[in-house]
Amino acid sequence: MKQRQEVLNVTLAQLLMDRGADADAEQIMYRAGNRHMPDVIVQFQGLRLAIEGEYEAAGAQDKALKSAKNRVETGIAHLGIGVVYPADLKAVPQRELAARM
Repeated sequence: MKQRQEVLNVTLAQLLMDRGADADAEQIMYRAGNRHMPDVIVQFQGLRLAIEGEYEAAGAQDKALKSAKNRVETGIAHLGIGVVYPADLKAVPQRELAARM
């Protein structure tokens, strides 16, 4: 069974929370009447950090960075980070995912 990217986003948020960060994954946010769904939002020292993830593939880095930049430009976050998840994480069982990440 293959892991959806959303599962990795939730796992990443959980790992950040385990380290004391105020993180949420796959939340629906509204800004200026528009619906946005950032992959992970981290509250840090009064700032919102958007983390946008993509599975490793051609153009994944550019796509993740473009999504992160868009979160900043639309006011969803103050800072944005693009993350590229290794393609082999698709095949990792969910019970092992946090340890592998």
